[in-house]
Amino acid sequence: KLYGQTELTGFFEFNEYLGNAQRLLFHQMIGLKLFEKTWLEAEFISGNLNNVNIKQASVIYNLPEKVNFITGLNLHIFATDKLEISLIYNYSDKNGFYSNQYINNGEVNKYSFSYQTQSIIGGLKWTF
Repeated sequence: KLYGQTELTGFFEFNEYLGNAQRLLFHQMIGLKLFEKTWLEAEFISGNLNNVNIKQASVIYNLPEKVNFITGLNLHIFATDKLEISLIYNYSDKNGFYSNQYINNGEVNKYSFSYQTQSIIGGLKWTF
């Protein structure tokens, strides 16, 4: 059994200090039932994810760097009617900038950087 979900979310922020920001997030998820109680999902999220929450606010991105995209796999095993075991792998791409100022002459240098991270998260969920 195959299923999927596509989301396009618009963010419109109005802040007197930072100005106005408009951005779109794209989220695509495709799931597959591997066995009777085992599901595998692949997902991709793109857009500026700064100060964004996803998955019903269980994940919050509050980083100084810009998160360009996240992709990953989610394995869900429903061991019993009340117990779910999850294993999640994520790969993300981020970039940002920093600056330094020399005390002697006041010169300011700006630098940009990019990096990628990988994470593996395990979880147990008990439903009462």
